[in-house]
Amino acid sequence: MTDWTEKPIPVLLAPGFGGDPVHFRSPTRQAIGNLDLDRLPLSPLLEDELRGLDRLLQRAQEAPQTQAGEQGLQAWAAQARDLLPRLQQELGADYDVQFIGDLQGA
Repeated sequence: MTDWTEKPIPVLLAPGFGGDPVHFRSPTRQAIGNLDLDRLPLSPLLEDELRGLDRLLQRAQEAPQTQAGEQGLQAWAAQARDLLPRLQQELGADYDVQFIGDLQGA
């Protein structure tokens, strides 16, 4: 069991499973429990951009197994990677942020 009071708090930027795209990260590097962006120390601009990721993913999922859907998934991953350093910077040293796309082969 993970103790969420320990620092740094393990966080995962991953597709929103019905919520914001930031989650607690389990010791096995799985997304567990959405984190509410409104409760994190983030700028309103970054919150909006992170929520935009979810909208981008939803559009991609509306066209599964099509070129448009695949391009949407690639756009999601690229945008998420671009936001990752800002997310880490704004959250600060109390959080250890990783991106699900970077964990695929790990």
